[in-house]
Amino acid sequence: MEVHFAKPLVTDFTNQSTIGNSRHYQTDQLVSATPRITNHTDQLASATPRIIDTTSQVKMHRKTTGPSPARHHLYLDV
Repeated sequence: MEVHFAKPLVTDFTNQSTIGNSRHYQTDQLVSATPRITNHTDQLASATPRIIDTTSQVKMHRKTTGPSPARHHLYLDV
């Protein structure tokens, strides 16, 4: 049985300061692009989808098949 070890991962720290600064800049850019919300009720109302009642448009009726009253099939009239 042979055991092979992978080479250790070598990290290059030469661009560490510029990477850190660019991440900080991206965070600031994201925060500045986010609108300030003061009225949370309006935010909730605008994010809630409008639900339309369609029960009056669709009628359900049962049709029984066979002698057993326990076997029901539902049909939708649209």
